[in-house]
Amino acid sequence: MVKGSKSNSKFPEFIPKYLPVLFVCAIIFLGFIKSLILLLLVLLIHNRKEIGKIFFKTVNNSTEQTDEHVDKNNKPITNTLHHKNQQKQGGNIVSNAKSETKLGRLNIDFSQIGNHFHFDKKTLSTVLVVFGLIIIFNLCTFTVDESTTVVVKTLGNMNKVIVSKDNAAVDIQNALKPDFKDLEIVKDKGLFFKIPFLQDINPYTSKLITYESTEELVTTGDKRQYMVKFFAQYKVTHPGLFEVSMGGFSKANATLDNLIYPVIIKKINKLPSEEFLTNKERLYKELEESKEELNEKIALYGIEVDDIEIHRTLLPPANIASTYDKMIKERQAIAQQIRSEGDEEYNKVVAATDREKKDLIGAAIEESERVRGEADAEALKIYSEAFSKDPEFYEFLRTLKTYENSIDSDTTIYLDKNNEILRIFSSGK
Repeated sequence: MVKGSKSNSKFPEFIPKYLPVLFVCAIIFLGFIKSLILLLLVLLIHNRKEIGKIFFKTVNNSTEQTDEHVDKNNKPITNTLHHKNQQKQGGNIVSNAKSETKLGRLNIDFSQIGNHFHFDKKTLSTVLVVFGLIIIFNLCTFTVDESTTVVVKTLGNMNKVIVSKDNAAVDIQNALKPDFKDLEIVKDKGLFFKIPFLQDINPYTSKLITYESTEELVTTGDKRQYMVKFFAQYKVTHPGLFEVSMGGFSKANATLDNLIYPVIIKKINKLPSEEFLTNKERLYKELEESKEELNEKIALYGIEVDDIEIHRTLLPPANIASTYDKMIKERQAIAQQIRSEGDEEYNKVVAATDREKKDLIGAAIEESERVRGEADAEALKIYSEAFSKDPEFYEFLRTLKTYENSIDSDTTIYLDKNNEILRIFSSGK
């Protein structure tokens, strides 16, 4: 033991000076149980060398083991396990008892605790008073973090709820319950005081809770059936209403299961299957309307749905084959429609081409007739000029041309002897 007047005002060496402040802060932010655990860990770390001297000592592996110790007069004393040796010094009996427990290489010597950890009565009283004050402080206070809402009851009667500052739904929900008109609503987080043993604190999480439904059969607007599984995320906005009406999250999930399904089904029944499966924007709009309608129904339960989503959409097992057949027929009808449209376009193009061809041919014939007419007129003009110069020669030439076109090698002609042609060939004139 440390002697002298100075030791009365000092903290024991095995207790760090910063430990009381650390313990008070830990109670405020971590709670009493976690603070005690932290206190023990700090003490163990701070006194690790002294604890090692008590708990860990080298032990011989021989069958008979003895430990040599030195007394106050520097005389060796040999003690074996569970052995007591008493000596008389100046009429006083000094009992040196050492109780050792050997566990492998672990030798626990409880007699050494007093040599390493010691403090006087005044220091012990101070520590006990501080420790008592800390316990009283813990009994009279409680903390509410950002992810917690709290119900405060005095002698079993609810008189206060503590929620977040941005919780706007709590006032609306509280007005729906006439019994809660005198209920105090505190929108704050941090450290609060309570009356020990008279007030009870019931905390509830204010985080989003995920509810997932079972697969349900729904029918769309065009009588198509699908197996739909959806989920919702909700949170406790009024812990007082939640405690009175629900009592826990299991009942809240069961209640939502009974309320969400009819609301969503009513919306899906209005949608055609194609929009239900492909038009996500329309589906989300319907789900948002469902969420608003649902929040009106569950306002008295102290909860609020933050989001509703379709988790999975499947075909009913009994309708898979028929649905596949319908899909094949629909694809065949679409293919036939595309072929029909192609044939119609082909016929239009062919008809337009034929019409254009006829127009071109008609124009060409008209142009050729015009050119031929002009050529014939020019020819007649030339013939007329030729006739006017030598009509007899032209007549003769026309006659020869006629014979040329009508007579071949197999043709026999009988001519009158007075024929002009015969006369020319006969006389040479």
